[in-house]
Amino acid sequence: IYFKNIISIFSYNSDTGKFDDLIKTHFYYLFPTVLFSTISDSIRALLNSRNKYLVTSLTQLYPVVFTIICLYFFLPDFGIYALSIGFTIGYLFELITMIIVFRLEKFPFNLVFRFTKSIKLLINQAFHKTSASLFTAIVPVVNQIFAVRQAAGSVSLIIYAQKVPLFINVVLTMSIGVTILPYFSNKVVSPIPYKPKDYYNIISLLFFGSALVCSILFLLSGFIVKLLFLRGKINMLEITIINQLQKIYFLQIPFYLVAIMAVRLLTALNKNKHTLYGSIVLLL
Repeated sequence: IYFKNIISIFSYNSDTGKFDDLIKTHFYYLFPTVLFSTISDSIRALLNSRNKYLVTSLTQLYPVVFTIICLYFFLPDFGIYALSIGFTIGYLFELITMIIVFRLEKFPFNLVFRFTKSIKLLINQAFHKTSASLFTAIVPVVNQIFAVRQAAGSVSLIIYAQKVPLFINVVLTMSIGVTILPYFSNKVVSPIPYKPKDYYNIISLLFFGSALVCSILFLLSGFIVKLLFLRGKINMLEITIINQLQKIYFLQIPFYLVAIMAVRLLTALNKNKHTLYGSIVLLL
């Protein structure tokens, strides 16, 4: 009912009428990914508990691969919707693969539901985790709402500037963040008392290592931007803006990775309430 009003928030400087049907159709194509990814992520967490990182990591490439296939082979058939359709098909095949692997692993399940203390703790932690994720997810939305109130094309410049830093964040988060959660969880329940020193050693190594890499990327930022984006209708003024924005995002990477480690540790300790507080501060 309020879809048109929501669209207008993100189209402050333009007439949204001609874009309504286009955005709605993309939305309908993409919406099933919410269900597919939710189930896949739940299965992925169980598989990670058995150290099946190879399978859970490779399946995350499906959306990218199927999107490329649709754009390359079916663009004449699907037109502008090839991107959304390929993305959704990728998530569907990811879900199918995860279910097959899950069945092969033969996880023991008791279908008798009992509202135990553990279930209560899970629900409580899930509420805090979901709320924290909600506040974190709103941050890029707020960025875009403010950006569209600036000069035309501001959102596009921000998106271009985020490409390389976001790629680094995603790769490192997948490789380090996913594997560190079972590590912390095992440490917490281990008979040997958990030592905070272990955590500080990890984040120190991660912070200074990523800071060194990002310092190099910061110095090479101008070259990277020109190499990737200086073509078509993008001019040198826009390249300069993208370069400045990209440098800011490079500076965020070490702190982002440390924050991810903190979130994983808090999750292992069932302290997601603090994650919620942190996400509120981030949004503000």
